Amino acid sequence: MRRPDLAEIDAFVAIAEHRSFAKAAAQLGLAPSTLSETLRKLEERLGVRLIDRTTRSVAVTEAGERLLARLRPMLDDYEAALESINAFRDKPAGVPYAPTRFPAWPDELEEIIYVDHYGNAITGLRAAALPPDARLGVADRVLARMRTFSDVPTGAAFCYENANGLMEVAVNGGRADAVLGLAVGSKLTVVP
Repeated sequence: MRRPDLAEIDAFVAIAEHRSFAKAAAQLGLAPSTLSETLRKLEERLGVRLIDRTTRSVAVTEAGERLLARLRPMLDDYEAALESINAFRDKPAGVPYAPTRFPAWPDELEEIIYVDHYGNAITGLRAAALPPDARLGVADRVLARMRTFSDVPTGAAFCYENANGLMEVAVNGGRADAVLGLAVGSKLTVVP
């Protein structure tokens, strides 16, 4: 025998407590016919009649009364357990993140802070902090700001805003670190 699910138990308890399919259905937000079908399946699964019903009355059987008496404390505990977590609903999960600010660390760092495995050089400059037409002076060159690699010919050096919002120096089809002689700590300048 497959165990009844919680929806079936809720249906039985609501009908038994209200002694009415219409009131129980309203409490559960179901159609009375759906509630009746749910109870029928529960009784079929358990192999015992829990509710006697006629067109005029609803009565709980002896088996239904025994089941209700045993279920009520468990359902009360279940509801209390769910109620006990309400205090957490309005609180953010986890520990709030507060970024560490280093007073001596500048908001914009005019140097290469990382070179990825493609040889692209990531700068310490936020793209949003620069004018859209700003260029970067790197290794005795002035690099134009482009949107994508396809905006420049193969072999050309340029700069662009990467996915992290930082300015990145790249060479289309090549390695910026090798072509421009860049490494972590290499200085650059913003050219208006």
